[in-house]
This record gives sequence, structure tokens and C-alpha cells, in this order.
Amino acid sequence: MSRSRDTLEVRYTPSGPSSRRVGWLALDRGRPVFEFAEDWLTTPLPLSPVKFVPRRGLLSGDPRMPYGLPGVFADSLPDAWGERLADRYFLSRGRALDDVSVLDRLTLVGTSGMGALTYHPSEERTAHPAPLDLDALNHEATRVLQGSASDLLPQLIETAGSSGGARPKLLVSLDAHDQLRTDDGSFQDGFTPWIVKLRYTQDGPDAAAVEFAYHQLARHAGIRVPAARLLTTPSDRFFAVERFDRSAGTRIHMLSLSGLLDLPQSYFAAEYGEVGRLIASLCESYAETTEFARRMVFSVLAHNRDDHLKNTALLMNADGTWRLAPAYDLTFMRGPGGEHSMLVAGEGRHLTHAHLLRAGETMGLEPAVMRRIIDEVRTALGHWTEIADAVGILSARRDEIRHAWQ
Repeated sequence: MSRSRDTLEVRYTPSGPSSRRVGWLALDRGRPVFEFAEDWLTTPLPLSPVKFVPRRGLLSGDPRMPYGLPGVFADSLPDAWGERLADRYFLSRGRALDDVSVLDRLTLVGTSGMGALTYHPSEERTAHPAPLDLDALNHEATRVLQGSASDLLPQLIETAGSSGGARPKLLVSLDAHDQLRTDDGSFQDGFTPWIVKLRYTQDGPDAAAVEFAYHQLARHAGIRVPAARLLTTPSDRFFAVERFDRSAGTRIHMLSLSGLLDLPQSYFAAEYGEVGRLIASLCESYAETTEFARRMVFSVLAHNRDDHLKNTALLMNADGTWRLAPAYDLTFMRGPGGEHSMLVAGEGRHLTHAHLLRAGETMGLEPAVMRRIIDEVRTALGHWTEIADAVGILSARRDEIRHAWQ
């Protein structure tokens, strides 16, 4: 029986040959601490420029973050689905979960997580790509969610990576013919990295089709979104999105707002306006500020209320500058008690144009700019019925969503 690890090396790995040691994670009386490597401090990159500026000494994260990790590393951990698979993995190897540390969990993420941070030593992964049966994996994922054992547990773990959310997801390679295989990062034979969302026990009707339709609505609204597909199998449909933290064999460092601010996903007091002002400062780009404002307006008007801090991310360029990642996880969501996860000018439920204008003003945007964005998003939402019908959303669900916007 293996023992819990005491130290873990963290590396910045945009590509294999250019891997650099960032530092080491260790446990201090059960709490994770981090120390930057001296060579990193000599020529650092701003991996987390707000709460985790490179400096000497032992650094720790906010205790509200998962396992008390600094946000930039907490982003590497999977959420509910991946955590469940990790538990199954450790139990299958005779490990008591009380003996499993956060370093062990990052070891399981290893080199397969989102973004460009890797953790060493890591658990061995499949050396060669293997074809995947989407229906079979969806069936087995449902069994895991229901507490049953799965014969495909190794494949589910192999494809889990560190993708977030409660819904089961697969990190896979996909080709132009919708053929899936395990992702080995090779970008060979016409395959590129994608994320496929499996069915979740709490899904509403047509969940995959609704998310695909929202993705198309967002594109109509001028929002930057990644490529997406609605995959169809003999038994179901699945929403798939191309990964934006990979490009032609290169990893791109990715940081969610949760990781940037060292605040957990469950923190519901974040303000769109304040976050937008931070993005304006960090990205030094008027275009990125208006992009974020456009996403805020879309989320409010289209009832995308699951707009928590992990559902917006930034990407770091090779020179250490930042840009917004493409928008993701956009779908109809009523929200807890009808509330948005982020506040708009202090309000989360009864939102008006005045709230949007005030939030835009906090970001540094003129009222005329905000009114134009609101008009453009509203015009885009007028395409809902035709898009919903085109992707085969049931008419009752289509009308339910449209009426909720009014």
C-alpha cells in the first residue's frame, strides 16, 4: 500500500522541451504550502498576478479554497465528478480516503490537467491513444453517479483530467468525423483536444441541445466562444466543445476567476462590475472589457445564472500578458432562488437595465456603449426559436425558456 506523498514539484509546461520548475508543494501540519524555486524567482511569469505574486518563503492559500490550496493550484483539481473518480481510484488501490492528501490528488492530475501547470511525480497514463465508446462511457458514468462499480473506471479516470463541474465530462481527442479517442496531446491524424459533457442525473430535458443552442446564441450576440458540436449516438446527444487551453500541441496557462481571486466557487458576493474593472486592468484591453460586459448582459437576459467564479477564465500569453478565455458553460439556469451567482450592481435577482448600466460604469464603459451591447444581445436572443427548432429542442422546453426571459 502506497503512502501519501510529502512533496510535489510544480512545473510550467507550455510544451515538453520548455518545461520550467515553478516550485514545490508540501504539507505543513496537514495544510498545503508552496515555495517558489530560485530560478523561477529570477525570471518569473505572473501565473496568478493578483493573490500569488512570486516571492520567497512558504506561501499558503485562503482556507476557504479546496484543501486550503492557493487558487492557481486549486484550479488544477477536478470538481465533484473528478473527485468522485479519484476516490474510486484510491479505494481500488487499497487506500483509505483519510490517508489521501491533496498532493496525492494532484499527483493523479499529473500532466493531464487543464492549462499548463503539471505536477510531478505523476501517476502513469495511457501511453497510446485508444478509441472510446461514448454511449458505453455515458452508461458507466451514470452507474458511478448512482454509486455502482464500473468496469470502465480506468477509461473514465483517464479522460477526467481536471475539468470542473458536477456533470461528468470527458477530456478526449476528436476528429472531423466525431470519432473519439483518449487524448495523448499529439494533435496527430486529424484529432484535436475536446471536452465532451455526459448526461447528469439532474439534467433537464434536452440539456445537451439547450447548451448547444445557447452557444450559438452567444455567437450571434458577438461573444467569443470556442468551436462546439452536438454529438449524436444511437442512444443520446452530447455537447462537445474544443479545448482552448491547447493549441497545436502547446499548453496555454489558464486561470479561473476563482483561482485569480483566491475565492471558492461558492462565493456569491463577487460583483460583475468590480471583476470587469480588474479584467480591464489585467488585460489592458478595452476590447476585453467590452467582451466581459457583453457576457454579463447575455447571462442576465438569457438566464445563464450559473455564472460563478469558475465559469469565467483567463489565458496567459507566452509573454505573461493576459486575455479572456472564450466563454464556456453558457446555458439556461434558473439559479438558486432565482439568483445569479455573481451580483450586478449589488443585485442578484431583480435585475434591470439600470443595474447593467451601473455595472458597466464600474468597468469604465460609457452608458451609450452598454445600451448598444444590450440592444445587440437582445437582438441575438430573437433567434432563439429558430435555433432551438433547428437543433431539435422539444417545443415545450423551447417555450419554457423563452417565457422565462420575459
